[in-house]
Amino acid sequence: MTLAHLAAENFRCFATLDFSPDPDRNLITGPNGAGKTSLLEAIFFLGRGRSFRAGEPATLRRDGSRQFTLVGQVARRSRRIPVGIRFEPGRTEVRIDGRDTASLAELASLLPVQVIEPGAHKLIEEGPARRRRFLDWGVFHVEPRFLDAWRRYQRALRQRNAGLKQGLTDAALRGFENALIEAGEIVGAFRARHVEGLRPLLDAASRQILTVPVECDYVHGWPAGKSLSDALEEGRSADRRSLTTRAGPHRADLHLRVQHRAARERVSRGEQKLLAASLILAQVDLLAALGHSPGVLLVDDPAAELDRTRLERFMEAVRERPAQLYVTALQADSAMLREGARVFHVEPGGRLEML
Repeated sequence: MTLAHLAAENFRCFATLDFSPDPDRNLITGPNGAGKTSLLEAIFFLGRGRSFRAGEPATLRRDGSRQFTLVGQVARRSRRIPVGIRFEPGRTEVRIDGRDTASLAELASLLPVQVIEPGAHKLIEEGPARRRRFLDWGVFHVEPRFLDAWRRYQRALRQRNAGLKQGLTDAALRGFENALIEAGEIVGAFRARHVEGLRPLLDAASRQILTVPVECDYVHGWPAGKSLSDALEEGRSADRRSLTTRAGPHRADLHLRVQHRAARERVSRGEQKLLAASLILAQVDLLAALGHSPGVLLVDDPAAELDRTRLERFMEAVRERPAQLYVTALQADSAMLREGARVFHVEPGGRLEML
């Protein structure tokens, strides 16, 4: 799936926006603060129902506006499927193919979108929650049963945690644990299988971008060699003291090693960004290898914190991926997309034109 058209009203700096991208490569140029990132943000919001930058949806409204609207057309085989989001405080409306829906998961399924932006290093630098979200996005797009299992696990986890706070008996807690264990083991198995598929693709992408091998392992969130059932049973007393469930896929992580050492101990901030980019490109490759649409890849300000050699190596890797590509830059540059890209220019105030 690719984005064939995007219209917006009152989104960030854009009073109105009418954007018809190339189905393959797009370069968005313009001075700092003109709205290049805001254009990528609009595409991301249309596919995820949220921004990749910090802030609530209300912060995305143009100054003085009460609401914003995004309307797009998603190209899927020979069809163009209309999709739209309208936000105003306290209410978000989503329409897909002419019907209302409350499901952001359906939105994400229709338009898979990933972003490599200056804050991408947080995928490496920060705690495991961000890496779990990264994994879950990928598993969601290749395993139809994952979302149901994930939802059932989250519901059972909330119930068990509430039971711990209420001081319920062991017998009562075990009633929640049965559902927790069943769904949790499914979630963990799907994630682990996804990481197995990512592993060789991440190694190839990191060798191309970072010129060093990278290893990754999925850590389930409970002690190795034990079942989730045993971990919950053995940890129940400690869980009662902490009033929270300490074992399960909600504590899982993706461990990354560069030259056999933990990545955070080994790489600089700029290298963290390239390692995160390698993960995202490996995810794109895996979707394509499994016969799924790699969707849309947004690359915001790739020149930030990268020297010329690393930038050219990174962009070479980006250009090789099968996703619909959007790249922002201060000006059209041979290091970015070279030939074959549709070039747009954003002027301050959100005026967009195709060059």
